[in-house]
Amino acid sequence: MTSPEQIDQWLKAPSENQHLEFKVAREQYDTRKASEYCVALANEGGGHLLLGVTDTLPRKVVGTRALRDAVKAADKLFQVVGFRVNIEEVEHPQGRVLVFEVPSRPRGTAYHLDGRYLMRSGASLVPMSEDQLRRIFAEGAPDWLDEPAATNLSAQQVVELLNTKTYFKLLNQPHPSEPQAVVERLVSERMVDRETGAYSIRRLGALLLAENLEDFPDIRRKAARVFGPLPFGSMGRDHRIRACYQHCALRWVMGEQMTNQSLRERFKLAKSKTASVSQIIAATMDAELIKPTGSNGQSRKYARYAPFWA
Repeated sequence: MTSPEQIDQWLKAPSENQHLEFKVAREQYDTRKASEYCVALANEGGGHLLLGVTDTLPRKVVGTRALRDAVKAADKLFQVVGFRVNIEEVEHPQGRVLVFEVPSRPRGTAYHLDGRYLMRSGASLVPMSEDQLRRIFAEGAPDWLDEPAATNLSAQQVVELLNTKTYFKLLNQPHPSEPQAVVERLVSERMVDRETGAYSIRRLGALLLAENLEDFPDIRRKAARVFGPLPFGSMGRDHRIRACYQHCALRWVMGEQMTNQSLRERFKLAKSKTASVSQIIAATMDAELIKPTGSNGQSRKYARYAPFWA
């Protein structure tokens, strides 16, 4: 339930955006226009349309007499746009406010109104461009990394094709003695899939753990070969880069992100070696095998990283 305090917070927004729209609508509001804004908001991730609020700074509540029956208005809106929009009446101290809570479009789907796939552009509503629609519709396609690189394999064949010992060592866990137990762990991590009486290795699993990328013809030119870990003192530059990439990729698969600290701990280095680890990370970025996932100022000490394909 939306509170008057929440409305006051929305009023402080520096500007309207893809998720927030204000309309005065003191006496009435065109349901056709409301439908268009709901479609546009849904196409850009969902948001709120507020009636009874001025749309220029400093904003204030002026109240609205539009759509006196919010339930009936929501039902009518559903008949027009084809998805449910909740309309809530909020009694603000300065007047009645109608809050349209617009859900996001489903993944791989764009909403339209009479064939017009709408989005916001400044203060206006405009049709989505062809390239935007292509990107949206492509969201529903299978991820390239989730597709199989090798199929119809036994558990023993999976273990022979993948460097599973390195995987378990990086997790600081004992390597299971039975191939079946090894493969079941990889299935739980979504690197291997069960098939009818067999297994398939996803491209992700092959890129991370392949003993030899030549065994996977469709990906052998997609990434550098990943080698198992070596003692830090004996590592050459290429080996350090590959070990950094492997550590980053495995942490990503486990729902975590690589940091300077996690790589330093992986190499079993003292805290005084932070600068050396930063150099390894920089070299791995230059090789285009990892990428930063967010801004943390100029210091790489607190930055987080993901593999290039994430």
